[in-house]
Amino acid sequence: MACTKSTQTRPEFTWRFLTLGEFTNQIVNVTASTEREAREKTPEGCVCILACRFRVEEVQHV
Repeated sequence: MACTKSTQTRPEFTWRFLTLGEFTNQIVNVTASTEREAREKTPEGCVCILACRFRVEEVQHV
């Protein structure tokens, strides 16, 4: 059975962005607490469109 356990005070999320560059488009996944923090971790010089947000949960297998 899996149990969830978290010691974080701020929840972590995986943020998924569609990045539009001059020559390529790609999907980028970033782990951060806020959207602003996530956008700071995306590649520079690209237009980033937020696609979705997933909650990161630690799972402990017993």
